[in-house]
Amino acid sequence: MVLGNHEFDLGNQAIKDFVSRVNFPVLASNMVKSSSATLKDSENIHEYVIKEVNGESVGIFGLVLENMHDISSPDTDTKFLPMIETAQKMVDTLKSKGANKIIMVTHIGLQNDQAVAKAVNGIDLIVGGHSQTFLGDITELNSIGYTAHNQNPADDNTYAQIVSNPDGGKTCIVQAGEWAKGYGLVNVSLSKEGQLTKCEGRNTLMTGDDFTKEVAKKKVPLSGTEQTNVVDFINKSPVIEIVPENTAMRDVIDTEYKPAVAELEAKIIADVPTKLTHVRVPTTPDGAGLIDPLVAESLYWKLNKLNTKVDFTIQNAGGVRADVNAGPLSVGYVMGTLLPFGNKIAAFNLKGKDVRATLEYAVDYSIGLETGIAASSGAFPYVGHLSYTYDGKLAKGSRITKLELLDANGQWQPLDDEKVYRVGANTYIASGKDGYNGLLKREELPNKGDYVDSGVGENEMFMEYAESQGTLNPLPYATVTYYKP
Repeated sequence: MVLGNHEFDLGNQAIKDFVSRVNFPVLASNMVKSSSATLKDSENIHEYVIKEVNGESVGIFGLVLENMHDISSPDTDTKFLPMIETAQKMVDTLKSKGANKIIMVTHIGLQNDQAVAKAVNGIDLIVGGHSQTFLGDITELNSIGYTAHNQNPADDNTYAQIVSNPDGGKTCIVQAGEWAKGYGLVNVSLSKEGQLTKCEGRNTLMTGDDFTKEVAKKKVPLSGTEQTNVVDFINKSPVIEIVPENTAMRDVIDTEYKPAVAELEAKIIADVPTKLTHVRVPTTPDGAGLIDPLVAESLYWKLNKLNTKVDFTIQNAGGVRADVNAGPLSVGYVMGTLLPFGNKIAAFNLKGKDVRATLEYAVDYSIGLETGIAASSGAFPYVGHLSYTYDGKLAKGSRITKLELLDANGQWQPLDDEKVYRVGANTYIASGKDGYNGLLKREELPNKGDYVDSGVGENEMFMEYAESQGTLNPLPYATVTYYKP
């Protein structure tokens, strides 16, 4: 496997502990292992491995994001090298060792995979991750009522994407979505010289055979006829498959994890009358998520309850991980699914003009617009007690066309560029991560913007807010209006 950004969320010691326990090689070709005091002696982190397959030497290397310090929390001494430069170096190294069939596994996102393939000679296959793109035919997926994460009808959604290299060679790119919802199967044909001659395959969604339906907000088993009809439908579908459960893994889950989770899921904190959607980047002007602004609102609520008074709050979409379905909302769902990271919440001072610039750049960053960096959809900003309109067709520096604050009297007021406001955010983006370096402009203010880490976790904050509301409804006003470039 290749390391991803979330492996670094708890620092390098957590990675060291993990790689020492697994029985497979862990790759990170462009992480300078020797630069890390914690990881330099970890024997199971590799630049590359060479496997013998049917008498052929196959070289495998892995890329991590070169801007890892911007989006996660590796130890400060850990260096990351440019992805394209490292990829070509790895290809050349592997070929010098007799491996001319080369696979790159990555956690850098589809756009970066494509950029590497266009710039580097000699990679036959890229198996990617991070953007969570479920590649495949949209029509087939929609036929079973499934909309894959990060699936855009305007994109080329061919499963096996072929990209030309500078020397005229070809690289095949595949990716299988998120959270093990499906698996990818790719068939690759290579010449004796290591040239790609064929690459095809598909992603297949996986399901068990225990089907239910919702009746009066409760899940009930299907009848015998209904069960038979569902199984027949799945058996005829090219994009979904019933997969037998792994009994050994089920035993581990049931004995070691399920009791604790069940206890948390039994603690109900609020009722949700209608589904609250989670949307990273909207696709229409009024297509923003419904749960994301509520998380930002709960941040405003909690900081002011702590007497850490703030005027408004900013929440990155990537900190929120899922929809909230209609029905009872539990502690277990908030902690384990909705807000699993447990980032703390903070308050600080910032000028209005820096708020404006930060929001614009965060949106640009989330869609990869004129930033020089591939899109990071989790950066998209949601706000509490604030409202903004973004127009991606306008020139850089003028894309935030409306920016208003909801004042103490419930009135919307334009943000004053020169006024200093008190802002709330989670500590992840407050530290400048994931396109939010503009929040660090606070350090130019007196007392470095009087930054205060409340010590309260995001999930704790939201649970208190939800419980105080009793019933969670969408905000009665829109906080984000988004026009695509």
